[in-house]
Amino acid sequence: MFTGFLQLTTVPETLSHILTSRLPPMSSAFRRAISEITASLNEINPIVDRIMEDESVEGVIMTNQEGEPILTNINLMNATNYGIAMSRLGAMTQASIKDLDPFDEVLILRVTTKKLEIMTAPHSEFNVIVMQHSRIKSKHKTSIDDNSLKYR
Repeated sequence: MFTGFLQLTTVPETLSHILTSRLPPMSSAFRRAISEITASLNEINPIVDRIMEDESVEGVIMTNQEGEPILTNINLMNATNYGIAMSRLGAMTQASIKDLDPFDEVLILRVTTKKLEIMTAPHSEFNVIVMQHSRIKSKHKTSIDDNSLKYR
């Protein structure tokens, strides 16, 4: 019988202890599944931390495959809305790419709007969504005066 408790890196230790101490004993398969998911999250956390250091980043959302937030630094309702919307858009994009080339796949989906640039990186177990200030650069149009053109 499992006597210890699981420590999830995405949950503070005290909260993790409270949650796991009130749960019934877990089967070994369930413990193994939680360990694998936690290992995947631990693997990606340093990358998320590095992304968050950028001043232009407004938010990072990690979601499960259904688009439900697992880890986020923004309002949970907004994270859920972005997660589900980007999950749907990603699925449609992936299906379209597979129609064009069955051997290709989407690695990163990037959507740029006037306000935000949203990047989604799909993973087999979760998705990472990064939202940052849009970096659209306005192009200066140069007009050519008809009088300045001279033909030889």
